[in-house]
Amino acid sequence: GNIYRRIFAPAWIAAGATVDTGNKDEDGEPILKAKYGIHALRHFFASWLINEKGRGGLEISLKRAQVLLGHASLQMTADTYGHLLPAKGDEAAEFSEGEQALIG
Repeated sequence: GNIYRRIFAPAWIAAGATVDTGNKDEDGEPILKAKYGIHALRHFFASWLINEKGRGGLEISLKRAQVLLGHASLQMTADTYGHLLPAKGDEAAEFSEGEQALIG
């Protein structure tokens, strides 16, 4: 729509985040399409909110991210972005140590 044509398309072109479709417009200029869709911007925003500060994120709580993203439930946010939460330790090593303690 209008927001896409007036705001997003010029921003993507200026950022070089476009792909040549191989077609030309009536003036012979290449017709470009966005390399990333609007949903990719939303995913980037969510990732930035949740990611660890040491990795460039804000490291906000999952609950706060849920509210900002407008998700209906915390579970939806956790299912989609839970992999970005800071690791609390090496769980594989802990399981291995426990296994060794039990088995010997």
